[in-house]
Amino acid sequence: MKGSRLIVLVSLIVAVSTGTFLAILNKYGSWSDHQLTELNPLLSIILAAIQWTFLLSYSDHPKKEREITKVFKKSVRLKHGLIITAFFFLCVLVLGLNEPSETIQKLHLVATGLAITTGYITLLTYPETPKGHKYANIGAAIGLTGFILGFVFNLYSVSWAEVIVSIPLAIFIFVTYIKFRTFDKTKRYESCICNRTPSKQ
Repeated sequence: MKGSRLIVLVSLIVAVSTGTFLAILNKYGSWSDHQLTELNPLLSIILAAIQWTFLLSYSDHPKKEREITKVFKKSVRLKHGLIITAFFFLCVLVLGLNEPSETIQKLHLVATGLAITTGYITLLTYPETPKGHKYANIGAAIGLTGFILGFVFNLYSVSWAEVIVSIPLAIFIFVTYIKFRTFDKTKRYESCICNRTPSKQ
């Protein structure tokens, strides 16, 4: 889709910057704790931006058909990882943490965990080269460790833990979708120039 890279780039910036802003304010414990408060619109902006990011990546990623792993001998492609992660983030948005029902609150936490898990599985299984796997492993280690230190051990607010865990996913989308497409076009352009036979004078 024309302009999708720009939309995804803006969505990434909006999601991470808005999440960081909420963490700096430190008014509530986590992003989701802003639901049903005066800052609820900012939470909606974050989750909507994440939705745009994964949905557009799913529909327009240049390597969306590439197999990234197998589950029960069934091929799992990149597009599957992206759309499943988008679905779980939709559940995070719909199943609010501050709803009166304890069941909905628990489902919210489950959806959050599954969104992070599927996002990171996609990140870790996507690379095709040892160097790519190395960077993916380092990013996942930093993101997940940062999340655990805030969410489980309370070394800082859960909002900051969510910022940290979101950064490797944002970098993954940026490098594989936005920059990949840019470089791919550049390579084709350069190839045309290099292979062009000089005109005879």
